Amino acid sequence: MSEAPSHPTPPSAPSRPAPELLDSSILRVLMEASTDRIYFKDLQSRIVRNNAAHARSLGAKSPDECVGKTDADFFSREHTERALRDEQEIIRTGQPVISQLERLTMRDGRKTWASATKMPWRDTAGTIIGTFGITRDVTATKEAEEKLEEERNLLRTIIDHLPSRLYVKDTAARYVLNNQAHLAMLGAKTQADTLGRTTLDFFPGERGRQALADDR
Repeated sequence: MSEAPSHPTPPSAPSRPAPELLDSSILRVLMEASTDRIYFKDLQSRIVRNNAAHARSLGAKSPDECVGKTDADFFSREHTERALRDEQEIIRTGQPVISQLERLTMRDGRKTWASATKMPWRDTAGTIIGTFGITRDVTATKEAEEKLEEERNLLRTIIDHLPSRLYVKDTAARYVLNNQAHLAMLGAKTQADTLGRTTLDFFPGERGRQALADDR
């Protein structure tokens, strides 16, 4: 009597890690890979966990150096008090702070700019046990904006001190910029008095009509 042919045993499916282990692994990868500053704080605003980017921004050599410390160990008193108010309000209300622009002043006097998002940290039962946040350094962008504003103000000062009358109009012949000499000629007190208006609004007669025709 012949034996029934044997069949190879199919390989067993790989075991899946427990959900809590998977969550922990994903969190670790995200925190290690992110260039944004990520941190978790307890109800007393003490750092429980943070990533390397956050530690570096505080001047610490590693995240472990930050555990148990508060903003008072790294930032100026003014920033520390403001951040503490924000965090305690989040704990009290459960309402997050989203993309808040912050001027950060370190204890050594260094100043940077950051876009900060702060959220309530909840346990599996939904109870708030602290806060967590993600902060992005926007110092370069903010400094570029400030530089542009300085140059704009300088240009405005130069324009206003020119003795000649200077103005700019859009394609519909409406004023978008005037210097002080031109404002005086129009009889206007401020820039806002002229914006969106044409020569006819100031010279309703033939002079105004001719100027408007020339513009167009």
